[in-house]
Amino acid sequence: MVEGAQRRRSSNRPRWQKVRRDLSPRRGRTLLVTMAVAVGVMAVGSIATALTVLDRELAANYQSANPASVILSVDNVDDSLVQAIESRPGVAAVEARREVTARMMDPGEGYVPTLLVVVDDFSNVSVDRFLPESGATAPGSTGMLVERSTRREVDLEVGDERLIKVGGAEPTLLEVEGFVSDPGRTPAWMTGSVIAYVTPEALSGLGVVSGSVELHVVSAETGDRSVNQELAQRLTAQVEAAGSFVTSVEVPVPGVHPSAGVMRTLLFLLQAFGVVALVAAGALVATVVSAMLRREARSIGLMKAMGAGPGQISGMYLVGVAGIGLIGTLIGIPVGLAAGSGFDSFAAGLLNIDITNASPAGWVIPLQLTVGVAVPLLAALVPISRAAASTVRAAIDESRPTPKVRVGRRRLLDPALALGVRNAWRVPGRTVLTVLALAVGGAAFMVALNTGVAWDAAVDAEFAETRAYQAEIGLDRAYPIEAVESALDGISEVESVEYWMSVIAQVKTGEGVGSRFPIYAIPTPTSMLSFPMEEGRALQPGETGSLVVTHLVNDPALPVGSTVSLDIGGTSSDWNVVGITRRLGAGEAGAGFVETLPPDVAPAGVTNRLIIASDYDVSSVIEAAEAGLDHAGIAVIATASADSGREALDDHLFILVGMLLAVAGLIAVVGGLGLLETIATGVLERRREIGVMRAIGAGTSTVMRVLMAEALALSLASWAVALVLSVPATLLVESITGMIFFEMPLETKFSSLGVWIWLAIVTVGAVVASGLPTLDIAEAPVRDALVTE
Repeated sequence: MVEGAQRRRSSNRPRWQKVRRDLSPRRGRTLLVTMAVAVGVMAVGSIATALTVLDRELAANYQSANPASVILSVDNVDDSLVQAIESRPGVAAVEARREVTARMMDPGEGYVPTLLVVVDDFSNVSVDRFLPESGATAPGSTGMLVERSTRREVDLEVGDERLIKVGGAEPTLLEVEGFVSDPGRTPAWMTGSVIAYVTPEALSGLGVVSGSVELHVVSAETGDRSVNQELAQRLTAQVEAAGSFVTSVEVPVPGVHPSAGVMRTLLFLLQAFGVVALVAAGALVATVVSAMLRREARSIGLMKAMGAGPGQISGMYLVGVAGIGLIGTLIGIPVGLAAGSGFDSFAAGLLNIDITNASPAGWVIPLQLTVGVAVPLLAALVPISRAAASTVRAAIDESRPTPKVRVGRRRLLDPALALGVRNAWRVPGRTVLTVLALAVGGAAFMVALNTGVAWDAAVDAEFAETRAYQAEIGLDRAYPIEAVESALDGISEVESVEYWMSVIAQVKTGEGVGSRFPIYAIPTPTSMLSFPMEEGRALQPGETGSLVVTHLVNDPALPVGSTVSLDIGGTSSDWNVVGITRRLGAGEAGAGFVETLPPDVAPAGVTNRLIIASDYDVSSVIEAAEAGLDHAGIAVIATASADSGREALDDHLFILVGMLLAVAGLIAVVGGLGLLETIATGVLERRREIGVMRAIGAGTSTVMRVLMAEALALSLASWAVALVLSVPATLLVESITGMIFFEMPLETKFSSLGVWIWLAIVTVGAVVASGLPTLDIAEAPVRDALVTE
């Protein structure tokens, strides 16, 4: 038995030596395949790492804050009410907290929106917790702690002093005494608002002595929203039975961070692109293996003549391919983990979370190993099986490939260029794989730019086409329109004003409460806002009880023709939904529009929101209007330019398109390697042809023109295919992107710039791909070129 095993090992050794000899002289091509596999494995691994780590850490960060299951806004609260709620069955924790709208002076920028979170005891925060980041852990009576994501909006450091203004009170200096991390909040760069934490004493120093209080309640069954909604109803009844008044109720989706949906879907898109990169790598493997088998056709025929079976021959070459895949995988795994870790750090900064455990899920590395070896094997299986199954005569008699495409009798091209174009199609299978691999990268590149154009178009339609005003000013309460008009009279910067009334409404359902969103009572018709209707119609002059909602009001959905009960400031009223409009800047909760509000909510002739149109600079308009209002004793609580929300949307666009372009770049690299390999393989296969050309007088420039024409033909074909592939891919990605961010598909748009940029890229790539592998052979002596490998 020992001798038999030795004989088998001895008989197997020549096969493995042949595989090694086949690959060793062609280290360049082997290296290209190895790099392609490594790039594909890196793409899949980096995105899988980011997906698993961010998904886990986002949830862990959010849960570490002990987020509220129910939030009640109450007109007044005392300690006994808090204790009564805390002792109620089904309540795990409760905390009273105030949130006050204010503004912070940012030198050089003016006042920016600010949310002041008032905390009674910074040493005992049990619900919606925030953690010290740097500086003090609790502010003094003239200080504040600032949420760290705010630093993306406003340049702040510990020790800085900023003027804080609340309503009509005089601005007061507060010192930045420290920074905190609040993992349960939407980052400041997404909301465009500074988030600061102050004591009740600091709030009193700002001139605020009264206001509503929020009760943040954690349910004992935090994972069931229906249970939380029932709890909210019972708590509302308890609070009102105690003599307080509930102005609004919020029941968040349990365990879901505000940014979780956007993050997960974005990573899904990136993962899809990563899989495409791996498939492109597989196409490159198939190209290289096919070329190698063509060169080894006679050797395969001889092995079969000596008794080698198809299984032995297939196994021999498949082991070689598996070895290349394994090497590429071992290179790609650590690079992918490092890239994923870098992406995690970048995304963690955007999402305002901390990565406490950067290790990917246990299945990520096995996945990389599997796909890194399996994909090359699957790609090589068909050409290897075909070669192994060929007859001895066919294998030994196999001749060099001949051109399949002929140029007509009339010479439309220079002979050298015509020969190069014909050479591009000498081996159709290889050509198709090369063109597809490069085209996929081009399609991904075009899709990224197309998505950016579609996003820009949607934002332009929102901020440029539907809004005819430049500035908004919010007042601390409702004022008679005549008083406001008088305050603004004579201010040249204020050219045209509409007086709106803004209130907060909450949908009442049989199960409890639904969406909470702002409602604007506006003049009908309005000259400041147009309504791109998705369904139904706009408001008509003189009608009461009619409501138009934005498409984002969907908890529950309010279809056209339905009647909805709304709680507005404690007053319940029924409204007929007559239309659904698109409004991207309305925020995640959406918005509603009516002509008049119930008299007990807002009597006729009052306003708390000014919509201003002017040709002057927006900042000068706001400054002049605010000065006139202050002089008249009308308190301003918020100011904004009409397109102030555009910056946040543009930040989303930058992140989205940047990530898609990065992955598209990986795919393009793999496709470029495929082009380089195809040209290099073709050069080796045509050594004698090039030698003959040189022998009959063709110079180096002529040889290079032939080879460059071949590369350009492949590149231009891939460019055309990329154009075709980009159309359905663009439709899919733009639809998904629109649904993620806007809950509606983006209007289909295509970027002509992307088409021409990619044409330039593939043209330059063709020049490089034809130059690098062919310069040596073109300059080689004729005798060397005519010698058979």
